[in-house]
Amino acid sequence: MASEVREQARQNSRRMTARVVSLEGGMQEYTDVSVIHIRSRYYNLLIMEGYTPSIGEIEGTVTIVSDTQSVKLENIRGFYLHKKDVFRVMIQEGESVDVQ
Repeated sequence: MASEVREQARQNSRRMTARVVSLEGGMQEYTDVSVIHIRSRYYNLLIMEGYTPSIGEIEGTVTIVSDTQSVKLENIRGFYLHKKDVFRVMIQEGESVDVQ
């Protein structure tokens, strides 16, 4: 029930949510995200609200930008999933993440 209320509130705000999961740092959640920039070894990708669902591998940098903050995860290896304006990053074990 509580998750349905959060989902409804998120849909009303029309902004994305980003969740970063790693064994070292646990899970961090960023709300009201306006854009996510992925610079990987093989591609450069910009994800905004309402974009097509996507899944892929990251070997590089992820920048999560909201109205109040910008979080840059550098030198990461992992996988991402973007679906229904929720962006999830799963960082591989043993990788050190540089957060700026």
